[in-house]
Amino acid sequence: MPEDNDTDHKRMAIEKQASTQLTTITSFLGGFVFASFTLLITTAHQGLLFQAVFVVTALTMSVLVAASIIGALLTIVSEKRKRTDQLGKIELFWTVLILAGIGLFLTDIGLLAFLVNNLMGAICTLLAVGTAFTVIGTWWRISSALEDV
Repeated sequence: MPEDNDTDHKRMAIEKQASTQLTTITSFLGGFVFASFTLLITTAHQGLLFQAVFVVTALTMSVLVAASIIGALLTIVSEKRKRTDQLGKIELFWTVLILAGIGLFLTDIGLLAFLVNNLMGAICTLLAVGTAFTVIGTWWRISSALEDV
């Protein structure tokens, strides 16, 4: 039994560290999006592209803030006890929010650059797509490797 208890403590420590790091990342990205949002509010653009960028920026900010708050709560729970099935569902929702937030953040980068000019928009979109594939691909490989353990 002491080995099970030790394993549980290690798992809780790993869950806490992962929650803390991912929550920090989503908060950091949310801060950048908030800065973009405040700049968009003070800009006098009125075109359809500007409106699309504005909506995507607001949605991105909302998703990242939700992911940050849920991540912080999961970090607190990881400190106190082992995660249950109910918490597993919340953790899955949190994971979806993180991936959606990252995807929206990268979409926002591409769209914001199109407000400058088409060449900048194309370059930033390609960089964002490359980053998205790298993040999601790495996340998938790490998740697959963890399931094999």
